[in-house]
Amino acid sequence: MICRLSETLADHLDDAERRLMKEEVGDERTQLGRMRLQLAHMHRQLMQLHLLFQRIEPRFAAENEQVARALRALAQKLDAIDHDVAAQYDRARLLLDEVAGKMQATTNRRLFTLSILTACLLPPTLVTGVFGMNTKDLPFQNTDGGTWYALAIAAGAAATAYWLLRRLRAL
Repeated sequence: MICRLSETLADHLDDAERRLMKEEVGDERTQLGRMRLQLAHMHRQLMQLHLLFQRIEPRFAAENEQVARALRALAQKLDAIDHDVAAQYDRARLLLDEVAGKMQATTNRRLFTLSILTACLLPPTLVTGVFGMNTKDLPFQNTDGGTWYALAIAAGAAATAYWLLRRLRAL
C-alpha cells in the first residue's frame, strides 16, 4: 500500500513538473504543498517502522534465524521505500521553489510595468495639478484654447519622461 501511494505521488510530481516546464503555473503550489505534507507523514511512519524492526530483530535473531532474516529483509525493503519517499520529498521541495521563483518573476514583471507607468504619469500629473490651481495669473488662463495648450504640455511631459527612461535604459 505504501509503495503504491509512493508511486502515485511520484506520478503527481511528474505531472506538476511537466506543467511547470510548460510555463503553466496554476494551483501547483497547493498540490505540491499537500504532497510534501503527505510525503513527510509517510517518512515519519516509515522511520518508526524501521526503528521497530531494528529493536525486534535482535530478540528474534537468537531464537529463530529464519524470522530474523525475514525481519532484516523487511527492514531493507522499508529502507528502500523510505529512500524513495525522501527523494520525492526533496523533489517536491525543489518544485515548490521553482513555483515560487516563477511567481516572483511574474510579480517582478508586473511591478516593473507599474513603476514605468508611474514614472510616465508623474510629470503630467504635476502639470495638471499646477493648471488645476485656482490662483490668479496662471498661464493660458485667459487664452482661447488654453486647455489644449495645458494638455499638450502634460503630454509633452509624459513623452519627455518616457524618452528619459528609454535613454537611461530603464525600459
